[in-house]
Amino acid sequence: MVNFGTFDSVPAKYQGRLLYRHNPNVTLMRTTPKECTELGRITAEKLNRARGPVAFFMPLQGVSAIDVPGAAFHSPDADKCYLAALKAHLNSSIRLVEVDANINDEIFAKQVAEALLGFMQAKKDARMNSATTDKPRF
Repeated sequence: MVNFGTFDSVPAKYQGRLLYRHNPNVTLMRTTPKECTELGRITAEKLNRARGPVAFFMPLQGVSAIDVPGAAFHSPDADKCYLAALKAHLNSSIRLVEVDANINDEIFAKQVAEALLGFMQAKKDARMNSATTDKPRF
């Protein structure tokens, strides 16, 4: 989705698109399957430049509260295009985790938090091992 400011700030060329007035200051525009394909490629390219360990979590049941079945921005085709492009362009060093949940579901948050804690523990362990092996031995 694309974020604009007030409804009046949406450029004329997008006035015919699927728009959602989130609040008086934020208007959202649903991206098309073609746009999602491009966004998936761009996301992969940015992730591929990471220098450290990376995990990307993809919520398979929607990326927002308005992207669930029956909601204004629900578009399984657009979501599939994004994920397909992401997979096609992501290098093998990036861990892609597909979670059968919405981004706002507790299970999604728990999986992301657990991964973050794992990364933090691995970094801490690496520092501890480095400190142990760097000390002079007598």
